[in-house]
Amino acid sequence: MAVTAAQALALRAARPAHPAGPACRLPRGGAGKNRAKGEGGGRELFRGMGRGLFRGVGLALALALGLGFFVLASLGLLASYRWLQGNETFILRQVEVRGAERLTAEEVVVLAGVEQGGSLLDVSIASALDRLEAYPWIAGATVRRELPDQLVVTVQEKVPAWWVAGEDGLFYADAAGDPIAPVATDRFASLPVLEAEPGTEDLVPTLCRDLAGLARLDESFTVERAAWVQVSPTDVRLYFDGPDLLLTLERGAGDPWALSIARLGAVWADLARRGESGEAHSMTVKGGKAWVGFTPAG
Repeated sequence: MAVTAAQALALRAARPAHPAGPACRLPRGGAGKNRAKGEGGGRELFRGMGRGLFRGVGLALALALGLGFFVLASLGLLASYRWLQGNETFILRQVEVRGAERLTAEEVVVLAGVEQGGSLLDVSIASALDRLEAYPWIAGATVRRELPDQLVVTVQEKVPAWWVAGEDGLFYADAAGDPIAPVATDRFASLPVLEAEPGTEDLVPTLCRDLAGLARLDESFTVERAAWVQVSPTDVRLYFDGPDLLLTLERGAGDPWALSIARLGAVWADLARRGESGEAHSMTVKGGKAWVGFTPAG
């Protein structure tokens, strides 16, 4: 049977419409599974929070116990130390002083600020060292406890070798020429006056050692017996007032004074053989040659 155009349009309009793509279907039971999964995740979250809280409480408890133990131990140590301080066994009864020559043992004890009769444990080692090393005649010191009742103080004193002129008068100085303390009548020591010209800084520290050979020529030539010593970059002059004699020695190569001292020794020995050493008032050694000046007769 033939279908007219009008009938075809009517049939197309009556046909149900289909979606352009495949239908989306939810799996059966999907909503239930998601719900179950959500409930299980909540339980795991609460379990994790519980375990974290438990660990935090345990750590805090451990820290509290450790801190409490530390405090108790500290209090125990402090109480023990206080007991030791008051114990008669540790009363300071003796102070032994070593190395003191210019200073007396009593002076060293006073300088250190140490008093017998107190607790040996109360003695401040650092304070005693600071007080000792602040004193100009002390180069270094050590302070040591010897339990139960003794303190040992060892000092290293500075050794004076010269007098040097300062703005306020004469000063004792060490072998290097560095001032120590003013010259005073207390424990007076007579030493040569040192006059060092600029540029002789390398000569002064070893001067006493370099000129030690003079004492082998005659004990009167010991450097310590000189009235004054003048040092220049090229020579050194020493004046002895007993006998009245001026020595001038040229500085040489190698051992600076060895050649001059050897030459001086030969000349001095010759003068002694001839009985003229007592008449010499000056001796000069330069360029390997020696000149002798004699006191005029009469």
